[in-house]
Amino acid sequence: MRKGLILTAGLWLAACTPKTESVCGVYQGTLPAADAPGIETTLTFGEDNQVLQRLVYIGKKDGIFTDRGTFSADGSIVAVTLSGEAPSYYRLERGQLRRLDMDMQPVEGPLADYYILKKVKSCR
Repeated sequence: MRKGLILTAGLWLAACTPKTESVCGVYQGTLPAADAPGIETTLTFGEDNQVLQRLVYIGKKDGIFTDRGTFSADGSIVAVTLSGEAPSYYRLERGQLRRLDMDMQPVEGPLADYYILKKVKSCR
C-alpha cells in the first residue's frame, strides 16, 4: 500500500513538472550585422511578460540602443514585440534562444550558428 502511495505521488509530481523550459532570464550573444562586425545582443525576459533588449553595434560610435516591450510564448516559439514594431521570433532550446526569420524558420546558411543567444542567468 505504501509503495503504491509513493508511486502515485511521484507520478503526480512528474505530471506537474513543466514540459518546456521557462524563457524567463537573460540571454546574450553577438548577432550578425550588415554594417558592423556584429551586434552584441542582450534580451532580459521577466516573469511578467516584459522584455528588455540592449543592442551594442560593435565598432559604431553611438551604437547602443535599449528598448522595452512584451513577449509571448507558444510552446517553444517566443514572439518579442518592441515599441510597436513587428514581432521578432525565437525558438526556445535547451539553455538558448535561436533567432528565427519572419516565417518563423531557423536561419540557414554559413551564418546560422551566429543567430543564437545563450542563457546566462535564470529568474530564480
